[in-house]
Amino acid sequence: MLVNTPTELMEDTQESRLDQSITYHNHVDMTLVLGSVAIRFGEALQRCRTERNLSQESLAFQSDVDRVFISHIEQGKHQPTITTIVKLAGGLGMNRPGNIGDCFT
Repeated sequence: MLVNTPTELMEDTQESRLDQSITYHNHVDMTLVLGSVAIRFGEALQRCRTERNLSQESLAFQSDVDRVFISHIEQGKHQPTITTIVKLAGGLGMNRPGNIGDCFT
């Protein structure tokens, strides 16, 4: 039967805390990155929409995406799926989904 000494237990506890801290900070960093991307995408979507003189309601109708969801995307509160991005690109009159990248320039 193996018995851990107090020193070994302390080292294990410190390593565990360090692992938890690293995991927490990596999660926080990724959350900040994703939040930043959501905000930038929302701003780009709003810019593309307004450049085309579209209201959120008309974009919602043309893209079959809920108007409130479009509002939340533009505010950076929600992150759209690829399917939703393709729908929005169609609603914005972009023939190819890859063209939505033009809004980010």
